[in-house]
Parts: sequence; structure tokens; C-alpha cells
Amino acid sequence: QDLDEFKTILKPRLKLIVQNDEREWFIVFVSKAHPSNDQATKMAKKVYARLEADFNTKKRERCCKFDLHGPDDEFWDDFDSKMVDCIRNTLDKRVQFYEEENRRLSEQRFTPIWNFCNFFILKESLAFMFEVTNLHEDSLREYDELELCYSESVNLPGKPREFGGLDTGDDQAALLNPGFKALTQIVQDDVFREFEFRQYIFACQAKV
Repeated sequence: QDLDEFKTILKPRLKLIVQNDEREWFIVFVSKAHPSNDQATKMAKKVYARLEADFNTKKRERCCKFDLHGPDDEFWDDFDSKMVDCIRNTLDKRVQFYEEENRRLSEQRFTPIWNFCNFFILKESLAFMFEVTNLHEDSLREYDELELCYSESVNLPGKPREFGGLDTGDDQAALLNPGFKALTQIVQDDVFREFEFRQYIFACQAKV
């Protein structure tokens, strides 16, 4: 590719792809230029320099260059580092979104529109994100806050919550098995019982 082709064809396409701020993106420039071909090598360097100037920012480097005919050790180090930045940035955005939503719902806790089930779904989603990224203390904090919120809201006026279970196997404890029941779906349907919920929360806390 030459600079004119980059400016007229490739750059507009890339701009169209990356204009959605909600999606994380990263560009890998693959150079086919052989080291023995000085003209092609120089042109590849110019195109990549233009790519960096157009798509990198002061805060983020979103481009890396892979030479098909060159050593790849440096590329993979660079690629891994920048990919980790992308993953971290994606996680930060999602965590920020869920924390803001949880804060909004928490402020409604003692109002008529409060719904514990919606709060549970958001809170557990945040705890799960922390868990899969090995942020176990953060995940445990979310489950602890979820348990505390339930304890505060269980006696509020509204739909009474039955305590014991009625299904087969409910006479046996599953304190270390959060998958014993599909509690997330049960909560969404708002048909869970207090023992089921407390057992599930304990199992999740023990797991993380």
C-alpha cells in the first residue's frame, strides 16, 4: 500500500469502524515488505507512521506493526502490552457503568419503586466481572453488600418472602454449590425463597 491508498481507502474505512466509542478497538498493521526491498520497506514505515499519527492519542496507543519477514519477538511483547490495555479499558468502562447503575438503584431503596430483583441482577453481574478477572476481594465486597441490602429490605412492606424450600432436594444444604439452583433466573422471576437466596449468597462468597 502507498500513502495515497491509505488516505483515500483504508483510513476512511477504519474511521468508520472505530467511531463507536462503546466498542474497544485495536489496529494491527501487517507489513509484507521484504527487508531486501528498500522501497517497499520505506513505504510500509511511512504508512504505519501515518496510521499511528491518525489513530494513536496521547493517552492510548492503539496500533502495532507486524513484519511478515522480520523477527516477531518485539511484536508479541508490544501486542501483549497494548492488548492488556484494551482489556483493562473495557473492564473499567463496564465497571463504571454497573457501579453508576447500582448507585442509582441504591438511592431508590426506600422508595415505592424499589425492586430488589433488578438490584440483584446488576450487583451480581458486577461481582461476576470482578471474579473472572481475579479481583476476588472486589467480588466478595459486592456479594457482601448484596447480602446486607437483602437483610435490610427483606422486612420492608410488600410481597412477603417465604423462607423454606419446596422442591426436591431442598431439605439438603448446598452451602458450597452456587449452581445448585438457577437462582439468577429465579430472582428475575421474583419467585425465590429466603433460604435459597441466603444459601446461594453464602456459596458465592465462599467461592471467591
